[in-house]
Amino acid sequence: MLSLYLALLSMRVIWNYCRKSLRFLDFSLFEEHFALFSAPFTFDVAKAEKDLQMELLEIQLDSTRRAKIS
Repeated sequence: MLSLYLALLSMRVIWNYCRKSLRFLDFSLFEEHFALFSAPFTFDVAKAEKDLQMELLEIQLDSTRRAKIS
């Protein structure tokens, strides 16, 4: 009976660990998209989507915006 209890307890611990690990897996899939908006001045323009590249270049070259952030 004790071994069954320990087996169930260990399964529950493993399940909780897996559940917590998977909770943030979705964020890692979108990490590059978050980087574009969290640090637009240092983001590589070539990695951005085509429809955002021109706007990203304008932001990076605008010294007024850069001065406000720094």
